[in-house]
Amino acid sequence: MKLKKQNILYLSLGIIILITLSILFNLKSIQAGQQYQPGTLLKSNTSSAIYYIDQDNKKYIFTDERTYYSWYDDFNNVVETTVNELDQYEDGGAITIRPGTKLITHVNTNKVYAVEPNGRLRYLPSEDIAKTLYGDDWSSLVVDIPATLFTTTYTKGDNLDNTLPNGTIVKQKDTNGYYYIQDGQKRVFTTGEAFENNKFRFKDALELDI
Repeated sequence: MKLKKQNILYLSLGIIILITLSILFNLKSIQAGQQYQPGTLLKSNTSSAIYYIDQDNKKYIFTDERTYYSWYDDFNNVVETTVNELDQYEDGGAITIRPGTKLITHVNTNKVYAVEPNGRLRYLPSEDIAKTLYGDDWSSLVVDIPATLFTTTYTKGDNLDNTLPNGTIVKQKDTNGYYYIQDGQKRVFTTGEAFENNKFRFKDALELDI
């Protein structure tokens, strides 16, 4: 009887130890996953790939330098970390080229698309429309991206007609006025805070007479 009680005691202690270890392990994982704030740029010390930590606490990968540079000027804000720490974040997918900065195509098509927020693509149906919207030098904005990204990262929207896509930042010719295009309307940056928060984007602003 005494031996049976001892066995039960040992079993109970074993269960308590296992539960405690499980809680500590999960707590360590949670702490690691919350180590970096949303908006942090991370790369591992064994790879050149850069990730963005979003509000959902997932990591989103920049597929190449062209995509990265459409959002950021340099790598100064990228924090180097370990693979184990990166693995604490669930994969959220790939980041698209920043809306309004580039036109994209891929090797399996002769079509050219503009990128809008949330990765929506707007097809440019003719060279005339491309020139009307982006100027005679519109082809300099076109970059090739991997064909697989068209099905895994981007979605198709309506064709472009005579309106710049959502997300485009435009500089009024011969002025210092900057505008954000949304639903066919130009929205001026009216506050210093809005300007500072978007300053890095103005380097790619289209200089047009709008």
